[in-house]
Amino acid sequence: MIIFILTGLALGFYEQHPFAVTDTVRLSIAYTGIALSLLCIAWRYWAKAGHHWAQDLFFAFALIIWYAFWRPFHPHDAPMFFFFPLYFVFVTVFTEFIVNTKPGPLDVLTLRQLQKIMANWWLQSWFVMACVLGSVFLMQQYLLYPVLVTLAMVHRILTTHYAR
Repeated sequence: MIIFILTGLALGFYEQHPFAVTDTVRLSIAYTGIALSLLCIAWRYWAKAGHHWAQDLFFAFALIIWYAFWRPFHPHDAPMFFFFPLYFVFVTVFTEFIVNTKPGPLDVLTLRQLQKIMANWWLQSWFVMACVLGSVFLMQQYLLYPVLVTLAMVHRILTTHYAR
C-alpha cells in the first residue's frame, strides 16, 4: 500500500501548499483516474497475480478522483481535504502494523469462519472496489467515501493476511 500512502501524504501536502490547477487539468486527472480505477477493478477481477498492486493503485486513483471531483464544491479551508488523506494513511499503516505484529496465528475455527465470510460475493475485492468508486460520485453522502475506504482497507488487510 505504499502508493496509496504516498498519494495520501502528497494530497495532504498539496492541501497545505496549493498551486493553481485549472478546471481542465483537474477534470483530465479525474477522468484518467476513473479509467485507471476501472482498469484496476478489471485487473483484480480477472487476474490472480499482482492483485496487491491492483488494489494499491486503485485506492490511490480513487483518492485522486475524490479530491479532483469534490474540491471545487467546498470552501478553500475545508479541513476534510487535509485530514481525510492523512486519516487513510493512518488507518492503512495502523492496520498493517496490527496484523503484522500479531502475537500468533489465528485458531483453526476462527480462520475457517473468516474464510467462509470472505467467500461471499459481496465481499469479493472487485465488488468492494466498485462500491468505493461508486461512492465517489455520491456527493450528498459525504461520509460514505471515507467509511467505505476504511472498510475496504480492513477488508484488504484481512484478505491479504488471513483468507488464503
